[in-house]
Amino acid sequence: MWSALPWEAWFTLAVLVTMLVLLVKEAASPDLILLGSLAALLVAGVFENTADAFVGFSSGSVLTIGSLFVVAAGSRKTEAFAVLNRLIRPRSANLRAALARLMLPVSAVSAFVNNTPLVAILVAPVESWASRVGIPPSKLLIPLSYATVLGGMSTLIGTSTNLVVSDFLVANGSAGFSMFELAWVGVPAAIIGYLYFATVGHRLLPDRGDQARIARDDPRSYQFELRVAAGSALVGKSVEEAGLRHLVGAFLAHVSRRREVIAPVRPALVLEAGDLLAFSGSPDIMDTLLAVEGLERPDGPLSGAPESPALRLFEAVVSAKSSLVGKTLQRSRFRERFQATVLGIHRAGARVDGPLGRSAIHGGDLLLVESLDDFTARWIDSDEFYLVAPIRRRDVVPSRRAPWVFAIFSTMVVAIAAGWLPVANAALAAAILVVFVAGLSPTEARQALDLSVLLVLAASFGIGAAISQTGLAGCIGTALVDGLAPLGPIGVLAGVYVATNLLTEILTNNVAAVIVFPIGLAAAQASDLDLRGVAVVIAIAASAGFATPIGYQTNLMVMGPGGYRFADFFKVGVPLNLLVFALTMVVVRWVWY
Repeated sequence: MWSALPWEAWFTLAVLVTMLVLLVKEAASPDLILLGSLAALLVAGVFENTADAFVGFSSGSVLTIGSLFVVAAGSRKTEAFAVLNRLIRPRSANLRAALARLMLPVSAVSAFVNNTPLVAILVAPVESWASRVGIPPSKLLIPLSYATVLGGMSTLIGTSTNLVVSDFLVANGSAGFSMFELAWVGVPAAIIGYLYFATVGHRLLPDRGDQARIARDDPRSYQFELRVAAGSALVGKSVEEAGLRHLVGAFLAHVSRRREVIAPVRPALVLEAGDLLAFSGSPDIMDTLLAVEGLERPDGPLSGAPESPALRLFEAVVSAKSSLVGKTLQRSRFRERFQATVLGIHRAGARVDGPLGRSAIHGGDLLLVESLDDFTARWIDSDEFYLVAPIRRRDVVPSRRAPWVFAIFSTMVVAIAAGWLPVANAALAAAILVVFVAGLSPTEARQALDLSVLLVLAASFGIGAAISQTGLAGCIGTALVDGLAPLGPIGVLAGVYVATNLLTEILTNNVAAVIVFPIGLAAAQASDLDLRGVAVVIAIAASAGFATPIGYQTNLMVMGPGGYRFADFFKVGVPLNLLVFALTMVVVRWVWY
């Protein structure tokens, strides 16, 4: 079977393996890797028709997803969903009740609203309200992320993956998903997700809410720096004599002196003028330390920016595709580019080694940023950050345009569900109306379009076409069916699910769906399975990225704010993965076969 494959299939396999390795190693941004892979296939002459390589760039799903980005930006600008903030706000410290108020409404809204902006809107309020009633935010932020993922499984527009798989169905002669077809799996999955967290899941999540712990044990602590001022009374004193040895809520991690890092810091270490003292602790402790005479910030005020109170503190989660990744703050010219000062860095419970200005930034780092009041507006829709939110967030008030934006959004949903308009047409019309009604400027509308996601989708379609046309998908699909034949049709469905889910945990949901769909199509044909059921399995498995922080973008967004480690997602996510897997097998077998 394998020996009969043409050279085009072997070349496609080599490109595919190389692409997967580069994606896992994060050698470049995903859009660049996929476009490079598509270019290699095109130049090698793999495609029967050159137009097949660019089929994704005219795909209705790409147009729909781009339009939905604009609709989400208008909803966020007008706070059209501000009522959700009041709905999910916990009333007491009862964790089960708080989970119900959070997860069930969020899942319902996420069925129609893009997951990423929804989480961006809710992270800061959830943190604030949880702390106010005495619930550790770390008990709610992973459930918030998972609730959006589970809700997004329920409708055609709930997640981009559903649109992509629906487009593949249409391309292969089948009708696309209807608006609520996936709700057979998505709605029970959202309910099971809540019940899981209400009974077992919350026990598996860490309690990161004990503020009495000293900073070295608090995975949410930032590392920030203060300088010993010239002429300071601290010069010539030891660390212990300066009162920096036994701090409440912080500890002195290391001292940077003339490019030398001194760690651990001994109590007898004598301080010198210009020493950079790196502390770990909460943002509040920095104000306390600045009150110590002789300590100052290493950087002056922003160029051209007024002094506080005009300056505010923000938290910003660095995107994996940010231009900051791999660069130091100094090399990236952060202050000049963003008109902001990084006061501290938090890295998923790990300590940042060396001076902040000379430490390489990682994707998922949580930055404590001081800037002007418009920092959120300037950068929330950029590729640089997954999340930007003021630390002391004021209660949002919907604008007078919010009801009109909500009405446009609701009309779009009804038009798609009732079949009055194709999904791409309805989404495009809604996006155009929202631009005018919400008052989005051309710049804001362009920034709302996540070009990286759109390019990944467009390139994925061409790569999927190559996998199918060369016979590679048929060969892998036949091998899958032969290997799982003793288990019958349910074994084939399980194999397709597991393959898709493993890929989505280490890559992205859309790439996983595009790679597996041609294989699932071949497996369906070889085992006489209805393609529709296989497509449902692929759509659900590609979204169910619970076991790793990179399995779904919203997981990475809550990782820093929640103080989570990689192992936290694995511990709480694997059982939920198994529950959704079992549910999907049962429902698909019952409904589609």
